[in-house]
Amino acid sequence: MRRIGSQLLGIDRGEVTMFEDYRDGGPMWAGQGARAVRQRVSFSARFHEQPVVSLGIAMLDTHCAANLRVDVRAENVGLAGFDAVLSTWGDSRIAQARLHWTALGALKHEEDWQL
Repeated sequence: MRRIGSQLLGIDRGEVTMFEDYRDGGPMWAGQGARAVRQRVSFSARFHEQPVVSLGIAMLDTHCAANLRVDVRAENVGLAGFDAVLSTWGDSRIAQARLHWTALGALKHEEDWQL
């Protein structure tokens, strides 16, 4: 379990459209093999310590004749944001995807100070 030393807990959340490859025949829709899309997400305010980020699928539009393979993860989590990554492989065909995210972490309190 992670313990947060600050008495001020920040919770930020939002959604990010990862891609809409059906519009232009992009690689997630038309491709084969390993494919990944990365989007940088910025928090609405800076955290004091590295937050915990949770991702979920808000919308996923796939081809009905192909296997569905999806991996969603948060990478490069920092005080100001993170990279949302969605990947697939094999014959999976994903037309579009949207993720929702939640970040929880310590915020700097106005009475925090260092010598």
